[in-house]
Amino acid sequence: QIRVHLTHLGHPLIADPLYGTGFKTKMTLFPEHVRQHLSGFKRQALHAFELGFEHPTTKESLVFTSKLPKKMKKLENLLESL
Repeated sequence: QIRVHLTHLGHPLIADPLYGTGFKTKMTLFPEHVRQHLSGFKRQALHAFELGFEHPTTKESLVFTSKLPKKMKKLENLLESL
């Protein structure tokens, strides 16, 4: 649902094949080195650092964390440098 809402707000996710097609026109706003990196980006630019929920049977609170993948970190650094 986050993908739909961000697209509706005019901020589609990078490399989202279903809702992010509008991002392709926004890529022309970036410098060439950024466009090259973005064109080779093979996953949606969406990452959850932490997810949690209550186990349906045990009612135990479960929390899972995941570091930002290297390619996502590189993308973050590249976009922050603009």
